[in-house]
Amino acid sequence: MTGLDYNRAGGNNTDEMREAMTIAYMTTDAIFDWPESNPEAGRRHGFATEGLTRGDLLESKFAPRLILG
Repeated sequence: MTGLDYNRAGGNNTDEMREAMTIAYMTTDAIFDWPESNPEAGRRHGFATEGLTRGDLLESKFAPRLILG
């Protein structure tokens, strides 16, 4: 499933990178994984997946599990 995050921010007309926030909704049993054809993908977002190994539940300081009920 894919989706869009709508915002009211204008375009970035500077040479500086702008901070942003993203919200991703995943199932409660989502695991840290990547395609066999691209092993480097597992290290692409190291700060968010630090300490996780392949097959771990996708839960970290930057990707907390929130269960509402």
